[in-house]
Amino acid sequence: MITSRPYENESDLYAISEFLNETYNLSEDQINWGAARWQYAAYFVHPMNLMRSNSYWLESIRIWEENNRIVGVVSYENKGNVYIQRHPKFVDITEEMIIWAEENLSILDENSTRKITIWVNDQDETKKQILSNRNFKKSVDFEYLRLHQLNEIYDYEISESFIISSLDKYKNIESKCDAIVKAFGSSGLPIELYQSLQSAPLYKDDLDIVAVHKNGEVAACGTMWFNQSTKTCYVEPMATSPEYQGCGLGKAILLEGLKRMKAKGARIAYVGSYGEKAGAFYSSCGFEMYERNYPWTKTFD
Repeated sequence: MITSRPYENESDLYAISEFLNETYNLSEDQINWGAARWQYAAYFVHPMNLMRSNSYWLESIRIWEENNRIVGVVSYENKGNVYIQRHPKFVDITEEMIIWAEENLSILDENSTRKITIWVNDQDETKKQILSNRNFKKSVDFEYLRLHQLNEIYDYEISESFIISSLDKYKNIESKCDAIVKAFGSSGLPIELYQSLQSAPLYKDDLDIVAVHKNGEVAACGTMWFNQSTKTCYVEPMATSPEYQGCGLGKAILLEGLKRMKAKGARIAYVGSYGEKAGAFYSSCGFEMYERNYPWTKTFD
């Protein structure tokens, strides 16, 4: 018998990671998240929201189980954007999960209209059909899903004004946080928040790559996540300070990270991106676009 329950404690975070590893090894696709993306949400996105006195991420998590074995998970990534992770052998629970999300995770927009958005891999015909039947509308916008088979990794060159290092050797977290803030135009990134990210089980500081200018500051950075259980890696986030863009640092960081992950035994690297500019960058590093995630939105009367 399949039952559902809310998130209970930190052991659920680890159990969901193992569930995502299992579903990937069964299907080797991205219909579900990888465990690295889950841990990024748990150890970075969620703590960031807690700093703003918002605990909605944990409150959004619903777990479906058969005999104490996880077979499905519903959660936000950010508020109003829902993801449904489902075991490929338990397709029949899909509509129940969607209905639960409709009833519990819809939000009011700026016009006080109730709505919900569920993100779906375009290869997931089951979810697409159910959402269509339930009056969801597919957006024209989408997230590119790209992969690199790691068979051949390009070489890179950078100016002598920079060195490529990683946080196991260059331990100035504050400078890395400053680079991320400059790249994304945000108001600040507390060191405590980045230290939370570093506590994620899949995080490794030798895969947290930085390009350091000769003046000692981080000019660009990229975090690579290697998953030994699936022999895959995930890239998130990548950032280059505006004053150093155009120097080839992002490409150097990414290629260095791919080489290090391949040396650890990774077979495939994954990254999600939006827009043609980001797509051109990842293509220049050997990534191929192979799937898309689309938001499907329902507006309630």
